This record gives sequence, structure tokens and C-alpha cells, in this order.
Amino acid sequence: KIDPTSRCITELLPVQAGALREISMAQGLMGSIVVGAGKSFINILAILALDNCDIGLLLVPANLMRQICVQYEMLAEHFHVPKIVVHRPEADWVSESPGAPVLHVMSHNGISSPRQSDYIENIRPDVIIIDEVDAFADLTSARTIRLNRYFQEHGERTKFCAWTGSLSDQKIEEFAHLMVYALKERAPVPIPTD
Repeated sequence: KIDPTSRCITELLPVQAGALREISMAQGLMGSIVVGAGKSFINILAILALDNCDIGLLLVPANLMRQICVQYEMLAEHFHVPKIVVHRPEADWVSESPGAPVLHVMSHNGISSPRQSDYIENIRPDVIIIDEVDAFADLTSARTIRLNRYFQEHGERTKFCAWTGSLSDQKIEEFAHLMVYALKERAPVPIPTD
């Protein structure tokens, strides 16, 4: 349930509104959004800013799973929200939103598990959204290998939105593959032609 001391959310912060506008215009986003700027709301609403997205997959650090549920309930009081299915080890948390796209939420660690090796392929998301995307910079990690495999097979039709508060601390080479997923041929990095 919602914490009764939480404030009622009736409007977005400028950074949230700006990110959603950019997502809508570019049909993807790779961004640096500082801690405390309201990334959880962007995580939830991004699927609604994209064209032709019926199924989304949101990947977040495990410690943010509960926060996503709380923030979702706060948003749902005054905003149109997607249906959400939060896949937690103890039990899935589902909230209906009739006629809206479905947003599946899983932790970074969940997608890394050998039991979940085909999870992305099984739900076939139209968009993959990642909070704290720096966890996907290592091309040799299981989670990044699974993400790369999906984009090699379905990259043309799959949109990608991702952000972190520490993007500027990294080398651009570590995020080049993620920029290409988000911005396709408009990515400001060399794109392999093979």
C-alpha cells in the first residue's frame, strides 16, 4: 500500500517531462539522469511515450523492485499508467490498467540467472527499458550477452530506453552498443557494418 505520508503526485518534474518528450520524439533514449530526479516515474511511463509498444520489459536493480511498486501506485492515482507485472522471487505483483500496454519488471540479477536465459525471447518486448544501465556495459556479463542476443535477432523492431546517474563516469566505448540499441543509425558512435 501507499505510504500515507507520501505526497500526491499530480504533475511531473521538468526532467521527467523532458525525458518522456525526448523518448516520444526519438522513439528511444540513452541518458544520464541524476539520482533523485525521478527515474522511477520515467521507468513506468516510458512505454506510453513510444509508438506501437504493447509489451515492455523494465530491468532495474533488485533494491528498486519495491520502489517501483510504490511509485506505480502513486502515479496510478492521477496518471494513465501501463499494466504492470513485477516479477519478484517471492511472488509476482500485478496491477491492471485496462487497455494499456503491459510492462514486465525484472531485476538485473533476475535476467542474469541461467533459469531466465530465454526470458526476453519468451515475452518478445517491443521496448526494453533499463534503469542503472551501467550494469550492462560489460559485454562479457551474462545479462549483457542476453541483451545483445535479443537485439541481434530483434533489434530492428525493438525500441530501447536506458539511463543511469553515472553515465558521465564511464568511457563512451563501454556504452556504444547501448547507444546503438536506443538510437539505431542516429547513435553518435561508429556502427559496425558486418
